[in-house]
Order: sequence, then structure tokens, then C-alpha cells
Amino acid sequence: MFEAVLTLDVTKFAADLQATAKAIKNHEVVALNRTLSLAKFAVRDAIKKNFTNPTPWVQNSVILIPAKFSQPEPVGIISIGDTRDGEPAWAKANISKQKRQIKRIEKSLARGGEGQAIRSGQFPYMVPTNKMRLDKYGNINRTVLSKIASDIVGASKAGYSAKTKRASWRVGYTKRGRPMLFNDNISPNRPLIVFVKKTSYKRRLDFVKIVSEVWDKNIQAEIDKAFKEALTGSFMRN
Repeated sequence: MFEAVLTLDVTKFAADLQATAKAIKNHEVVALNRTLSLAKFAVRDAIKKNFTNPTPWVQNSVILIPAKFSQPEPVGIISIGDTRDGEPAWAKANISKQKRQIKRIEKSLARGGEGQAIRSGQFPYMVPTNKMRLDKYGNINRTVLSKIASDIVGASKAGYSAKTKRASWRVGYTKRGRPMLFNDNISPNRPLIVFVKKTSYKRRLDFVKIVSEVWDKNIQAEIDKAFKEALTGSFMRN
């Protein structure tokens, strides 16, 4: 007599079935995170396109906090800047069109040392003129800012001697009281930096619109893809 004995490893079958059920349950989390990742790179591309030589710090300020499988209702977050610290200054000006924050150097010059270094008053913001040499990102070099602070704030202190300190930066004022900064070694008669009442920014990055468009375009396809992977098992191996 010939016979074939077939056995079924119920334990392994149950484990595989449970793993597949878990994968199916979690497929929406995978789809959510993949779509948010696409949105993150779309925002970064928009920054490169709409800003002139954005610094690495600006480009890397696009942050993705992925959804977790353990969440009852999965929530993923894409943000500009750390959600704990709020929007960075560049984003407030170029996305929300809020007033730019007063920079440390501007506060230092307005406050001065023992005396007030600059009577900035209603002109709190520093703006470089077309005579000012800027770095590749369009900003005033930090070494230059340090020299400005040293020369201008130092000149406000008692006992300061411009000759002994080799100061090259000095303050001038228009008839309306607008401060200007001159550098005697570069352009003694033309200001390199002026102070203005307010800075003018336009919205150069519609963050919400970019993310929404990527979401609408990709989420359903990513859900279908993740669900298919869950059924075939490829999702669990990735």
C-alpha cells in the first residue's frame, strides 16, 4: 500500500497569517510616510528654485517626523524648523510674511557698550547697499559683522581710541536720523550698510500648497502600493 501523509504546521501558518494581518493593518502608515517623504523633497526643491543660493541650514530646515505603527491614529508631520522651537526667522519672513526678527548684531549696535553705539530708533534693520561685498549666500560675512561690532561698539566706550584699535568702520547719519555704516578702507564716502524702518519680503515659498499638492497627487497610489506589498509579503521584507 502506498500512502502519503501530509501535515500542516498550524503554528507557522498562524504566525504567517498574523504577520500578514499586521502588515495590512499598517499599510496606511507606510503610505503616509512615503507621501510625506515625497512632500519633503518637493519643498526642498522649491527652496532651491525660489531662493538665491540658499544656505545648507535653510535647505536642511525641512523636517519630517514620520507616523508610527503604534499610534491609534497615525499622524506624520512635515515642518519648517523644529516644531519645539517654532518657525526659523527666514521662514517667518518668506512664508508667513511676518516681520523679520532683530538680529543679534542689530541689538548689539543699538545697545552699545557703556554708551549707545547707534541711535537706530525707528530704523532697527541693517541692509547692505550694492557697494557691500556679500558671501555666496547673499549675506554679510560673519568676520565682517564681528569687525563692525568691535569698531562701532568699541567707539561708544570711554577711553576708546580709533587709532590704537585700527578701526575702519564708523557711523554716519542722514538728516532724518537714519544710521549708515561706512568703511574708510573700502568706501569712505559711500555707505556700505544702511538702517531701515522695515524689511520688505514677499512670499517666496507656499509651503502648505506644495505639501497639499503632493499629498493629493500621491497618497492614493501609495496606499494601493503598500496594500499590495502587504498581501504579497514584500512589504514585510522591506
